[in-house]
Amino acid sequence: MRRILPLALLALALPAPPAALAGQDNPADGLLDRPMDAYRADRATGCTNEEQPGALALQGWLAARMPVGESWGIEECRRVRGGQSWSLHAEGRAVDWKLDVDVPSERRAGDRLFSLLLRRDRRSQPNALARRMGLQEVIWNCRIWTPLSTLPRPYGPCAKSKLDRTTAHRDHVHIGLNWRGALMKTTFWRFYMPEPPAPDLAAPSR
Repeated sequence: MRRILPLALLALALPAPPAALAGQDNPADGLLDRPMDAYRADRATGCTNEEQPGALALQGWLAARMPVGESWGIEECRRVRGGQSWSLHAEGRAVDWKLDVDVPSERRAGDRLFSLLLRRDRRSQPNALARRMGLQEVIWNCRIWTPLSTLPRPYGPCAKSKLDRTTAHRDHVHIGLNWRGALMKTTFWRFYMPEPPAPDLAAPSR
């Protein structure tokens, strides 16, 4: 069963975000003096039974930035739903942020987040924030982005009829990190938000 960590609790534990986070439309534009992070995807191979620091930092960033929604957790020892591959959640390097496409304000927030992560920076570098953070997959409302393409594409399981809302990612945004992002070695975590979140930000396992 999913257990939700309230947004208010996350916000209390989170240090005040840098001024640039509040006033800058795309945080990636604040890192133009740093080399762009390469696309990278790391296949999950099993369960680590721990939440990686980059996933905790991403969860904290979402809590500070998102006007609606709640953390739906990070670590869960399981395989991808409907498949045999290990989920990034099994290695504690993916965050689920609860948003409902049937609630207009939440759908707009999810669409804006999806767009922000994948838009170009001022130098026209695609997927700028996703690369700076070390993301390797973003799934929302039957669309998925991975480093295979600069553009999102239809999420394969959604072609099936009677797909449940969670598998279709209509009730949450899934954001997965590669290992450099999970270990906070990419430029966003090193130079834009260098302070890790407090340990008690960890969301309960689902």
